[in-house]
Amino acid sequence: MLEQKYQKQNGFCFMLLVFVVVQSSLLTYDTGNFALISSGCKNGQESTQTVNFNGIFYKIPQIILGLEHVDQQFPTDFRVTIQNVQKTSFDLYVICPGAQSVIGIKYQWYAIDDDRIQVINSFNNLFPTVQTFNHQLPSATKGIISIISFGVGGTMDFLLSITSLTSTQVTVDITSATSIKSLGYQVILGVEEAFQDTQIIHHTQTYTSGAIVQQPKSWFFLGYCGMAQEFGNGFRQKFVRTSVSQSYTVTTWYGAFIKAHHIRTWITYQFTTYKAFECYTIRISQLFDLEVAIKPQIYIDIGEINQSFSSSSEVVFDKPITQLTISTYMKCAKSKKIVSKFLKCESCSSKNYYQFTHYCHGTINEINYFPRYRLNQLVYKQLNIEILSDKITVTQPLRNPEVTNPVLIEIKIQAL
Repeated sequence: MLEQKYQKQNGFCFMLLVFVVVQSSLLTYDTGNFALISSGCKNGQESTQTVNFNGIFYKIPQIILGLEHVDQQFPTDFRVTIQNVQKTSFDLYVICPGAQSVIGIKYQWYAIDDDRIQVINSFNNLFPTVQTFNHQLPSATKGIISIISFGVGGTMDFLLSITSLTSTQVTVDITSATSIKSLGYQVILGVEEAFQDTQIIHHTQTYTSGAIVQQPKSWFFLGYCGMAQEFGNGFRQKFVRTSVSQSYTVTTWYGAFIKAHHIRTWITYQFTTYKAFECYTIRISQLFDLEVAIKPQIYIDIGEINQSFSSSSEVVFDKPITQLTISTYMKCAKSKKIVSKFLKCESCSSKNYYQFTHYCHGTINEINYFPRYRLNQLVYKQLNIEILSDKITVTQPLRNPEVTNPVLIEIKIQAL
């Protein structure tokens, strides 16, 4: 019996060990390069090619493309779409509608599974204009644009730029788009630390970057956000990276130099782990209020932003806050009790909350809670406040690799 029990326990431990090892070996970020076209493409030719990751992702990642090599006749048109993104690979579909040949197209690709970056794909826009996109990253403070395909019918000289970024929308403007037949691009949004040392560089001749300081846990991204070319000339340009000292050049071959705007930046692939506010002190008062009848059943005050709430709301802090006071007021009726909890330690294995129970009776008709929270991270912060007739819940959405919603405050009115 003892031997069988020991064997079962060891079997369970072995299975648990295998699960932990397998899970820890799954990817959350990856990068590589890929030649989409290498032998010419024209007259409606199309193809779909698969790009394999260097392992298996835990979840399906987002894909970012940096166009680093273009070799094509002029006028030209090639249209690219990212398709069928899986945990092990993604597909690139390309079609070349024009009569002039697209000789070579190469990308540096980046795959990331992290909710602090959002990629918006805008594939193959015909005769593009200003566009506004909805996004799901309210903490986004920065963004970049990467052109991934284009088709032109004449002299071109255009530039894409982000002109507005709010908590729900981003607007992309385009200048001098008259000769553009099609344009595909990505808008990559991120939290404050997602992009470092971003520069948009207008080059009219061979460009050499010089040595660039490596940023930790980041990819060095190169791509285009604008191009200029005279009608009739071929379009040949490429980025050449050097690895001994981090640097690159932008060069043209067999023809006039292509004037362009390129973007360079460091894209973070491993972020700071964002944490929740934690309550370090709380004061509670029980009283009989003669004016309780004219007050809401439940309402809260947040002193740091000088706002009060008596209905469900979302609060976004537009300035750094490390201390937070959330004063909560509850009516307390006879034959009721109020059960409350306040987050004191998100990472503790047990006793994560301060918990209280208060009873209502003839001499108490209001209970007030004055918890103080602190968090030393100077990052984006958001609170979601849900107020019902008998309950209030305050959560703090945290965008780490996955979105979590730790509960800072939960107070419920219950029958005895």
